[in-house]
Order: sequence, then structure tokens, then C-alpha cells
Amino acid sequence: SGEYRRNDFDVGPGVPVPSVLGNAGFQLTANWALRHNLSLWVNARPGIYSDFRDFTWGDINAPFNTVLAWQADEDLMWLLGIYVDLRAQYPVLGGPGVRWQFAEYWTLNLVMPRPRIEFQASDDLLLYGGAEWRQIAYRVAQDMGTKSGFPVLNNSMLTYNEYRVGGGFNYSFARGLNLGLEGGYAIQRRFHYSSQNFQLTDNGAGYVAASINGRF
Repeated sequence: SGEYRRNDFDVGPGVPVPSVLGNAGFQLTANWALRHNLSLWVNARPGIYSDFRDFTWGDINAPFNTVLAWQADEDLMWLLGIYVDLRAQYPVLGGPGVRWQFAEYWTLNLVMPRPRIEFQASDDLLLYGGAEWRQIAYRVAQDMGTKSGFPVLNNSMLTYNEYRVGGGFNYSFARGLNLGLEGGYAIQRRFHYSSQNFQLTDNGAGYVAASINGRF
């Protein structure tokens, strides 16, 4: 499937943070059925991870996650997953989790990095609320640091970390087109340039996020 995501920031003059960080590319998914109700999922997201100011081969990245799942019964699934992004501040993240459909239409999805509760309002509409820890690495423009007074940061890798709580929905259109919209409050936002060990922290702000996915 195709994917496009972006973050827009209200950045003041002299702050070495791009006004836009985003990614455009693909989601590639594979599933394998193993023994004793075990299954293995792999999801890779190759694409461009950038501030979209210019383009080099350094903008291309392919983070991925792998999940080992055990279906205990019809309503309960135990999971063990890892997320890998070799360019990020923390290259490997993960841990155990559980997905439990505790009532009709309701599911408790306690899986990092997005623990949440879900309500299947219809076949096409999923509502949810919860928390999220986001970590994505982007390549910034070759003159980004110069324009903000920090030339040492030109063409650097920037890891964006965010801890947030909120809610939203995913709506499935015909032909595999999905629209996602959510909003809430980012408790903390952190911008880390790993090559220079340079970091900025924001105490928090409201957020609105939108995503479009298309399967083909």
C-alpha cells in the first residue's frame, strides 16, 4: 500500500527545527502461520523521510517492525514485537503486548508504541483513544542549519520523539483507500540530532494528524 504522512510545526526564527517533517512511500506486509496458533507479521515502510526541502539518497529509509503473535482463543491474542529504525536515536524498540476483544465491537489493544482502546462503529469506521510514543528519523535539508544559525546541523539525521494522548478514527473507502484523522495533546516533543548529540525539547502542545493509505 502507499503511504503519505507529515508533521507541521510552528517554528520561531532561529530554532533549528524544520517547519515540515514527513514521509512518503510504501507499506509492505507479510504474514506467516507457524505452529501452535503462532503467527509472524512483518511490516516494512520504505520511502522518503525528509523535510521535503531538497532530495538526496540519504532521505531514503526503511524502518520495519516484526510481531510474533499467539492466538490464545477467539478473543485474546498475546504479542511480542520489535520496531527497528537503524537511523533513529533508539534503533530498536519493543516488548510484549496483548490484544483482547472484551466485548462486542470493543477491543483493548495494549501494544507498544500505541496502546489504545478501539470501537468498531461499522465495517468501515474504527474509533479509538489512547496513547502513543512516536519515534521517526528524518534527513533535513543541506542548508537547514545555516538558515537557523547552526550550520553544523546541515544535512543531518533528526530523530523526532513524541509522547502523546488523544483519539481519532480510521475510515475505509472503496478500493482500499483509508483516511485517518486524530487529535489530542503531545505531552512532550523532542528533536535529537544524533551526529552532533544536539537536542531540543518542547514541553508539549496540541496536535492534529491526518494520514491517507491506499492499497493496490
